Amino acid sequence: VNGEGGDIYGVEFTFQTPFSFLPGELSNFGIYSNLSFVDTNMSEFAPAANPYPLGGLIKNSGTLDLWYSNHGIDARLGYTFNSSFTDNSGWTNSGLTGIDGSDWLNLSVSYKIRDNLTFRVQGDNLLNTLYTTNQRVKNVNGIQTPFVFEEFGRRFSADISYTF
Repeated sequence: VNGEGGDIYGVEFTFQTPFSFLPGELSNFGIYSNLSFVDTNMSEFAPAANPYPLGGLIKNSGTLDLWYSNHGIDARLGYTFNSSFTDNSGWTNSGLTGIDGSDWLNLSVSYKIRDNLTFRVQGDNLLNTLYTTNQRVKNVNGIQTPFVFEEFGRRFSADISYTF
């Protein structure tokens, strides 16, 4: 089904800088930040009586990363958040899923052992954020699908990379 069109409005702010103006080791730190706000007058076509927001449109999202790079060490502590949104995972109304807002805290540290050999450890979802979804329309049996809570939990990984 084609709609009548509409508008998407938004603004995005990004700021990134190394702290090279600070003395000593502090000059090897830096920051990356991003904040965006988006809105639209469009919506999905389902449910017919009260359509859900346009698929894939995240109204509020942001990232704040503090990083360090020197002496063969690269480290990043990053916080990311987003508001709830509709995920359109198919070409039919039955593919509409709502995804609740979330926030994530991640940490990555790598060490360059030699010019071509690097060791890295990562921790993802350190806040143990739940990934919450809900089906936006009735399923094939005509029964409304309840909320689904998926707890991914904290994840840790380590790897070694070798370049040649």
